[in-house]
Amino acid sequence: MAHFEHLCISKGLDPLAKQIFCVARGGKPTFMLSIDGFLNLANSTGMLDGIDIEFFDADGKGSEVWVSPKPPADCVARAYRKNCSRPFSASCRFDAYAQNSPLWKKLPEVMLSKVATTLALRRGFSDVLSGLHSPEEMDQAGMAPAEALTPSAPIAPAPVVTPPAEKPVKKMAPAEPIHEVIDRPTD
Repeated sequence: MAHFEHLCISKGLDPLAKQIFCVARGGKPTFMLSIDGFLNLANSTGMLDGIDIEFFDADGKGSEVWVSPKPPADCVARAYRKNCSRPFSASCRFDAYAQNSPLWKKLPEVMLSKVATTLALRRGFSDVLSGLHSPEEMDQAGMAPAEALTPSAPIAPAPVVTPPAEKPVKKMAPAEPIHEVIDRPTD
């Protein structure tokens, strides 16, 4: 938990605002950022210059807005960094990232755009985002528990550590006050 606390403080991430999560995987803590955590870190550089999202159907036709009741086949996110001539882009196929969860079924375009956005941001802002992953990416790799993929994902509680029993301390009688006479020179 000290590592988690250090990461939160050093990166300026707020676990109560659900910007970062700590979940147990195989008995070890795993730290994951939400889309808000990624955006917070990218914005903190002062270099984020916008993000474009484009959805694609199975035929490769693109659109900025997804209105079909069927999930998009692919999503491309482009993160723009000031002083860079080209955007940092990432493409995510729906079949590679989709999960069997209510959120993925209800809002497939939102979930897919979050994954593409986190990948694009990590490419463009590796100076602050390297080594940090979203729950959707971790789950795609078989590493995130399902509870980390829901908006109300709980932060894993800290393990209860019982301190070793202390040896009894012998109490001593209070010492008598010491009165000291100080000679002062007179004028």
